[in-house]
Amino acid sequence: MARGWLGILAGLGLAGLLFLIFLLSGFNKAKDNSPGQAGAVATTTASSQVGDEYLALGDSVAFGVGASSPEQLGYPGVFYDQYLKKVRPEIVTYKNFALPGETIASFSNRSKSQSQLDRTLEELKTTRKAGHKVSLISLTIGGNDLLAARPKSQIEKTAVLEQLDNNFQAILAQLGPRLAESKTELIVTTYYNPYGGLVGSDDVTWIKRFNEIIQKRATEYNFKVADFFEPVLGHEKNLTWIERGDIHPNVAGHAALANALWQATGYPSPATTS
Repeated sequence: MARGWLGILAGLGLAGLLFLIFLLSGFNKAKDNSPGQAGAVATTTASSQVGDEYLALGDSVAFGVGASSPEQLGYPGVFYDQYLKKVRPEIVTYKNFALPGETIASFSNRSKSQSQLDRTLEELKTTRKAGHKVSLISLTIGGNDLLAARPKSQIEKTAVLEQLDNNFQAILAQLGPRLAESKTELIVTTYYNPYGGLVGSDDVTWIKRFNEIIQKRATEYNFKVADFFEPVLGHEKNLTWIERGDIHPNVAGHAALANALWQATGYPSPATTS
């Protein structure tokens, strides 16, 4: 049998042998481009944008207060489970450092415990040393500062906004270099108005002014911004607990905020990667 094959090859000559090799090469390429292989390549390309870890920072809204299960049904948990996990289910992990009652000042400076800012800088350093990557951080902060300023005069509110701006810039200035070093993306969220009312009312005016500060400073640092204002506007009774005197989002509200955060990422839709 072996002699028979040798005889055939000898009879083909050099030109025939090269033609046979060409045919076999085309067959192997066809196998490599099978639907299963192509799907795997497409999924890997899409998922490579997400990375190893998602970290949520901020106040009670970022913590998930208002949801029946804050860790799972708060907006960061929904964002992780319903969006990130579907894009890269085996690699993406989720941590939430948010603290109810957190202000912009306490975010970066706590006298009796480690601040969120310090924990975040440490997390970036630790994961990098371990060969991993915090690819995405979301930050929702400033709501408690706005609530505290709500009964104050116009002059006092202006002073509060100026201080918020200064503190916010200080946070971004400390985060910026470390995020660039770790190639970590930051998405800052604006704030919604739980009280409703028409545009031009006092609450809307001050929240919109604060959101303008967030947008301006985030743009200066080339960070993305997720709009939490528009999805809630006109739907306050359906998306928050305001009728019970609670400004926090309900389950539907947290889901709406999660979707707004996803829209800001620019990542492909989970439906296109399945």
